[in-house]
Amino acid sequence: MIFQRGGSDSNLDAGHYAYLFEQAYFWDNIGPVEFYNKLSSHDRLDFFNPFVTYIFSRISGNPHFYFTVIGLIFGFFYANNVWDVIKYSKRSFNIYTALLLVAFVLICSFDTIGTVRMHTAFQVFFYGIFSYLISGNKKRLIWVPLSILFHFSMFSMVGAVLLYFIVNKFDARILFIYFIVAHLVNELDLGIIHRLFSFMPQDVGDRLSAYSSEDNLLKLQESGKFYLSNANLWARIDSMIIRSYILVQTIVLFIAGNFKLIKLPDLTRLLKFSLVLYGTALILANLPSGYRYMTLAGMFFMSYYVLLYNRYGILMKQNLVITMKLFSPLMIVFVIKSLRNILDATSIFVFIGNFITSMFFHIDIPIVDLFKRLL
Repeated sequence: MIFQRGGSDSNLDAGHYAYLFEQAYFWDNIGPVEFYNKLSSHDRLDFFNPFVTYIFSRISGNPHFYFTVIGLIFGFFYANNVWDVIKYSKRSFNIYTALLLVAFVLICSFDTIGTVRMHTAFQVFFYGIFSYLISGNKKRLIWVPLSILFHFSMFSMVGAVLLYFIVNKFDARILFIYFIVAHLVNELDLGIIHRLFSFMPQDVGDRLSAYSSEDNLLKLQESGKFYLSNANLWARIDSMIIRSYILVQTIVLFIAGNFKLIKLPDLTRLLKFSLVLYGTALILANLPSGYRYMTLAGMFFMSYYVLLYNRYGILMKQNLVITMKLFSPLMIVFVIKSLRNILDATSIFVFIGNFITSMFFHIDIPIVDLFKRLL
């Protein structure tokens, strides 16, 4: 994984956390509470990263060691989530469903490890509730609230889970209306969305304000982090493809002729939850950094379509099949763009190294740049 060793003001998460870990190693004879209070307000937003940083900085100040630990934690949940989707798909794939599976795998892939907190929280959250939605397994549900410890903002996703449990008896078509209305709400002005969340507790409000300064909003808009920003097409094409696919395919799913599919007993819970979570994520997407919830919501919808096509492809009407085939070229573009993101975030050691050699060798040249130099 590429990270730039920089100061505490590094604008990239990986560089900032690497610097913090190096600094923490020299904070000798310090207890966990004192260590936590010594951190900046941003680094005290949640507890997962301070805990990992404190425990392992007592052993080493090498950022590679830190990212190895982060990678192992992320990888445990990530690998199990991918396997769950494959397992519940009955391991039966054709060229189209395999493409959807690859898209699911890449929505929140290992190139996001450098963000440390948010995307790890997404994998923890998915791990906690996906198997329950498919098989009724309640043992993992404890990981849903625990995801808040990984990133404080996951309280809103936990809130979406509570909303789901309130409305899960509703007909899926009612939740589909919520899904459509949320797309309209997503177009509202940012200030309106902020006022909707003015009732939040003071502590939560203070944490959100860390993302809400004018400078941060300007940086987010300039860098294309908001879906409706002025970033070029290539920078946004991956999110645009997933959003378009989910919107179009879900509308086709709910039109006349496909009612049998939305009432399948083994997939109904996943469909209803996906509608609730995606609708909530759309509403939150206009908040600072709220666009990232779309990644998590997209994971659930893509997993739903992988399972639907694999299990019940024979029951699908022609309109769904045509939609899936028409979107296949765009999905290939999504896969290419996602793989490019991975090549931008990793060095050649992703092919010739391992977690042991990473402790001793560091190359800051992304694979893409290396290829350009060779050419």
